[in-house]
Amino acid sequence: MAEQALSREMEFQADLVAVSVTGSDALVNALYKLQSADHAWQTALNVAQTEAGKGKMLEDLFSAQKAHLMAAAQFMAD
Repeated sequence: MAEQALSREMEFQADLVAVSVTGSDALVNALYKLQSADHAWQTALNVAQTEAGKGKMLEDLFSAQKAHLMAAAQFMAD
């Protein structure tokens, strides 16, 4: 799983460099949002795995992802 995350991270970075060279602000912005969503998804999966190890289940991974995205947005706003 860590290798997949690293591979995605490297792919996002390569895309960002390519787009920044060509100058498409909308695409750069979309790639940053996609990267944030992917990071939040990985965090939600990690939380679910931790909870499963304790014998608990998350009811909704998407809610966990959204909560992480909102917390990150609040952190960035401060």
